[in-house]
Amino acid sequence: RLLVVFYTLPEVIDNDTIEMSFAEREFNSTLSAVRGLQQNDVISKHIWIGCSTKETNDLVTIPPEPNFEEAKHCVAVAITPQLFDDFVHGFCKGVIWPLFHSHLKDVNYDSKLYQNYKQANQLFADAIVRVYKPGDLIWVHGYHLMLLPRMLREKLPEASVGWFLHSAFPSYEIFRVLPCREELLEGILESNLIGFQTYATTSEFVQSCTRILGNDAT
Repeated sequence: RLLVVFYTLPEVIDNDTIEMSFAEREFNSTLSAVRGLQQNDVISKHIWIGCSTKETNDLVTIPPEPNFEEAKHCVAVAITPQLFDDFVHGFCKGVIWPLFHSHLKDVNYDSKLYQNYKQANQLFADAIVRVYKPGDLIWVHGYHLMLLPRMLREKLPEASVGWFLHSAFPSYEIFRVLPCREELLEGILESNLIGFQTYATTSEFVQSCTRILGNDAT
């Protein structure tokens, strides 16, 4: 089985065919890739793991409907609206996104938001451990879940974990301003396989690992 982990679940847009779509369009290529893997018998089954939420005037967490997991191949991570807001809108979009795109003036770092980011990543780890079976492949996506590979390694030391970044990664000179820089890099490096969109992005990540952690890149 393939466990596909995003910070949010895809939305069901056709209940008859269980057709799904992500609100963030760049993630929809993953939907197509997963369908192709299953259609070609590369994987026997896939399960989506993420937060089940909707946007209204306030952020509301939707409780899973009856048979939600079985019918739609989804596992909803239990998270409070306030924690989700601090995790996604506070830390990810208020700190990581602008920093990863080199907009330092827009970064609003707050240690409390980082603690909430860690707490949210731990909730994901707990949800994955609950459904994991030996032989499963775990495919983690995005800067929202940089600590997750290490948390999974602590609980599932033999698990195969991949992590993929759908966005840019900053230069070492920019990434090093993050107080939590070492912990984030160490979290990602517990993956068996790490993927980026471009060679340039890969090079920036490797340079941060060598300059900040002292890792050998050869």
